Amino acid sequence: MTVRDVLSYVDDNFDKGIDIDDITKRSGYSRRHIQVLLKQYIGIPIGLYIRKRRITKASYLLRLTHTHLIDISLKLGFDSQQSFSREFKKATGFTPMQYRKNSTWDLSSLYSGLNLNEIMINSVQFFTLPEGYISGFHYNHVVSIPPERHSHISRLKIIFDKLIKGKKDIIALTDFMPNEDSITSLKVKTVIGLQNDVAGSSYNRCNYSAGTYVCFSFKFTPDDYASYTRHIYMALLPLYKLTRRPSPDIEIFHYNAESESSNAIECTYYIPVEPPLGEEVLPRSSIMPLN
Repeated sequence: MTVRDVLSYVDDNFDKGIDIDDITKRSGYSRRHIQVLLKQYIGIPIGLYIRKRRITKASYLLRLTHTHLIDISLKLGFDSQQSFSREFKKATGFTPMQYRKNSTWDLSSLYSGLNLNEIMINSVQFFTLPEGYISGFHYNHVVSIPPERHSHISRLKIIFDKLIKGKKDIIALTDFMPNEDSITSLKVKTVIGLQNDVAGSSYNRCNYSAGTYVCFSFKFTPDDYASYTRHIYMALLPLYKLTRRPSPDIEIFHYNAESESSNAIECTYYIPVEPPLGEEVLPRSSIMPLN
């Protein structure tokens, strides 16, 4: 419990210039004892942990927003833009501008951190999928960075309503990009519908590319959905040292009669990635069915 409390405190405050003295006061233990205790759990010195968390957060600001480099460096407690750029390249192999402009998103050098919320992912697999498309309707919205707690609820309500009324699986293809109208928000574009539905117009179609996808399976309620997607992107993709390639994420929301009463939904989540080293990649002819 002490480690969980201290690491939650660090994650909420690492961009405010906290140091070991602040952590010692928070824990109530001696400086030496809390340093040893934390290293036992996180595997690295707490000072290095804080630096890695700063770089990880910087990477998301670079990829998901148009926030200026100087603002990122100040926001995350670096002495200057030059020191930020130097630390970032040392950690990732890219300058901040190179990292922002790359067509792919390299998460391999980011620090996954610990699963403080104890998120349960049922399975993680890699598949090669053929090209396909979803026919449905467009739902676009803007998400602030960091996101507000319930920023995803409106989108999920639409999906849940379709799931219950249609009594069949619903598929969502979602892409995201920095919002050109704001330096602190993300534009999210989703097509919600059915796979390869020939009745849909070309305007209402969204293609996903052939290639390797990492696939996650989990069950969630609307209130905790954001915790799962955040854990996948901020912990599991770095853990498997993956590089995300351009193409929409694919979410399959599975219909189950029990969902109507329990409010829990089963989800299969595909993210387009470069083929991972040392992981078995299985061929799959379709994103459905799950088995």
